[in-house]
Amino acid sequence: MNWCLSLLLVLAFLLSWLTRDKISKERSQRCAEVMKNASTTAVSSSGETPPHSPPTNILQSLTINNFVPLEFYYVDDTNKGKGTHYKYSRDDIEHFIHQADNRKSIIYNTLQQVDGDVNQAWKHYTKSVDWLMMALHTYPIRGSEVVVFGSTEPWIEAIALAFGASHVTTVEYNRLTYDHPHITTTTPNTFYQNHYENLHYDAAFSISSFDHDGLGRYGDPIDPNADMTAMQLVRCVLKPNGLLFLTVPIGPDVIVWNLHRRYGTVRLPKLLEKWTQEDVVGWDIERLTRNVSWRISYEPVFVLRNSIDV
Repeated sequence: MNWCLSLLLVLAFLLSWLTRDKISKERSQRCAEVMKNASTTAVSSSGETPPHSPPTNILQSLTINNFVPLEFYYVDDTNKGKGTHYKYSRDDIEHFIHQADNRKSIIYNTLQQVDGDVNQAWKHYTKSVDWLMMALHTYPIRGSEVVVFGSTEPWIEAIALAFGASHVTTVEYNRLTYDHPHITTTTPNTFYQNHYENLHYDAAFSISSFDHDGLGRYGDPIDPNADMTAMQLVRCVLKPNGLLFLTVPIGPDVIVWNLHRRYGTVRLPKLLEKWTQEDVVGWDIERLTRNVSWRISYEPVFVLRNSIDV
């Protein structure tokens, strides 16, 4: 009887291992394909001025068959297609890190006053960056190699370094000069070309970034589902069980062309598909459906785990 039980356990283990191996190989092939497509699209669309209205051939996909309303607020951050170059010196970045360290201490003291209860602590603050720091106290990144998607100033990079990240790679359509030994900057096409060998990073940050993807504001290619693709790409470069710290505008669904998307009951579940949600710091469920202007920003911090078997 014992040997039968042992045999069944061995067979169960082998079946589980073969299943995981198959999933891993399929996932690796899928990631290589999606990253190749992303790098090609990014190259072909660089240097373009964003259109003032969405192309008619993407309207149905953009609005999810008219379930998401469309409004307009035009922004051109491409410098009329010439591109923008953001420069920060070593001293600038060290100043950011110093500021982040100071703010980190304030947030820590608040958490101590409520015995580490983030659900109580976040109510003392209204800014996503403070909620992000609370999340980082709860889900530490010390010694981690992290990637930041979207950046025009090195504030999130400074926060990551203040919380002990070993190195930060920033991916941005615009030109960046961040003069710091622990920060590397790159463009999307270069990044995806170099990461066919994936599962590289311990943690990722997308803070007010993916909601802009595909609307052309920053010179990115027009794509109604670029935000969804971006979430898939993050899963490809994060290690198994790695964390994504994500903020996007939350409220009743709307596309504000070409400013950003706001995520409600229609688009938010699609954005979070295939991720394991660990936490949401600053979450107020009433804000998901509260009828307020899209000009009023509300961006809680989602802490998402890369469960690669999903």
